[in-house]
Amino acid sequence: MGRIETAVLSVFDKTWISTLGRFLAKEGVALYSSGGTLGELRSKRVPANALEKLTGGKEILDGRVKTLHYNLYAGLLADRENKKHMRTLESQGIRPIDLVVVNFYPFREEVKASTEMAEAQELIDIGGVTLARAAAKNFPQVLVLVDPDDYKPLIQQWKEQNGDIPYEIRLKYAKKAFAYCRAYDEAIENYFSYSAIKRAKKAGKAEPEVLELEGHMELTFSRARNLRYGENPHQRGALYTVSQGLSVPFKVTGGKGMSYNNFQDAAGAFRLCRMPYEKPFVACVVKHINPCGAAIDDDSVRAIQRAKEGDPISAYGGVLGVSFEVDVPEANEIAKTYLEVIVAPKFSPEALRVLSAKKKLRLVEIGKGALEQERERVIAVNEGMAEIPLHFTRTPFGFLVQEEDLKLPKPHEIEVVSDVPLRPQYKPDLMFGLSVIRFLKSNSVALFKDLMMIGAGAGQPSRVDATRIATEKAGRRAAGSLLVSDAFFPFADSVEVAHKAGVSVLVAPSGSIRDHEVIDRANALKLCMVFVADRHFLH
Repeated sequence: MGRIETAVLSVFDKTWISTLGRFLAKEGVALYSSGGTLGELRSKRVPANALEKLTGGKEILDGRVKTLHYNLYAGLLADRENKKHMRTLESQGIRPIDLVVVNFYPFREEVKASTEMAEAQELIDIGGVTLARAAAKNFPQVLVLVDPDDYKPLIQQWKEQNGDIPYEIRLKYAKKAFAYCRAYDEAIENYFSYSAIKRAKKAGKAEPEVLELEGHMELTFSRARNLRYGENPHQRGALYTVSQGLSVPFKVTGGKGMSYNNFQDAAGAFRLCRMPYEKPFVACVVKHINPCGAAIDDDSVRAIQRAKEGDPISAYGGVLGVSFEVDVPEANEIAKTYLEVIVAPKFSPEALRVLSAKKKLRLVEIGKGALEQERERVIAVNEGMAEIPLHFTRTPFGFLVQEEDLKLPKPHEIEVVSDVPLRPQYKPDLMFGLSVIRFLKSNSVALFKDLMMIGAGAGQPSRVDATRIATEKAGRRAAGSLLVSDAFFPFADSVEVAHKAGVSVLVAPSGSIRDHEVIDRANALKLCMVFVADRHFLH
């Protein structure tokens, strides 16, 4: 493939860039950089040249144009095996470029649905994307790196190969570069879609544009990683990302490889934590897709404690999801319970050291920006300002496609139908419970108290059995609690089970032909009965 003699480094995320730059310089590679990257390298005493020396031109338009130059792209795209190409470079004094290290302005992390268009436009990277694509296109002769996590592996590969990086490694990095560009473009497209809907609504259109279920869809799945196995050890499994920007970026550290079931439960934990709640800290424990504990709180450690206490027996070996950075206090609390996976926006270096003692524990870092963006998407969907994401389920008959269940209850959709009024102290638990119940497999019933799920019955063919399980899980804690059902009560038997356990408030959609019997029984037992507008089945 040939030795690397000239490299262009242009990065926003400067993690490890000085380490890579110092190694390359020692290997005799000429480094060219612009703007902040050049400043970073020189501040660490890494010898680097201004990009202008390579291009012969200066950056203009307040930095909007700095790497877009004829000489630069001729050096990237020339075919080194084509003598005519090489004579052209030589006649015009253009230097061939062998390595590009690049990453982009953080559009996905910085731009939210509420960001103004002018601000978002300034975060759309043009030169970086063009650099990555040009280098990746010519990957047999130009190596491209877009991920700081690849710098140290490349250094090791360089040492092993004496600087001659083989075709297979170049192809791997080129593929990663195109995937990175695609995800970046999809984030921009999504923002522009939100902006168009917002603009249409401000213009006074009666109905905002929404995502239609098209007659024809095209999805491209790219394998991101192989899994240890599928749902069972005799089944093969893999994780694929989707072309349409439906995948959340993440990083896994620690423990053994993630399994199919680990990812299923981690996804459930992420979905629950990304919902908007009235408290800043959210924690949940998921076991076999179902949340067995969930809590919101003003204190992060207490949120973790209460999520685990919801069903401490089921929490053993579960997946914990949180909506906040895990630091040492949170890590110490997590370490008290055997858990398989932790899903969080970020883990501090100190927390990583604490949790590294748990040799089997996997840590899934999703990035604060991704969680906040997903939460903003839920809010925007409920304000009619964003498209509702689609959910796909494969069946023997074809793929079932539906909108995700993201609808939040509105005050006018909550109706007290019993003689006993809804006391104000129960309203926070009602709203919390309606957000959580949608993540339990149907038929599902769950009990809530003091912004904590204290018992859940999920996946039951009969609603009264789900109610029995939920109340048994809650035990004595059921006294004075609020019960939420994902669908209507077909009979009054669940009301009687709830009353016997000490439940005070029942919340369910209406729609049963026996609604009047359910209400009458609630009145007879002096229970508060609340009807809501929406069912939340999950199959």
